[in-house]
Amino acid sequence: MSRPRTAQEFVHWLELGGGARWIRTGALVLGGLVLSLIVAWKQFHGPITEATFAQADTGRHLAAGRGFATSVNQPQAVAALEQRGVSFNPAKPLPE
Repeated sequence: MSRPRTAQEFVHWLELGGGARWIRTGALVLGGLVLSLIVAWKQFHGPITEATFAQADTGRHLAAGRGFATSVNQPQAVAALEQRGVSFNPAKPLPE
């Protein structure tokens, strides 16, 4: 059957023919998408701690090939660099 000509042929195509496969596939895809959106909406609330942001910044530096560095200026890192005689530059990422 190439194309349903009557309403009865169309209903048959939807229930038993190729249309049934399209409906099942569409229902599975739509169900998976809806379930994924519900889980994302209920469980992901974004980063909530300062440590998470610092780790994300270190990850961005690693991904960009700049090594274990961070743009988050920690007072302890500044003090350790000053003890070694390195001046503090807020524009330059500090080693982690």
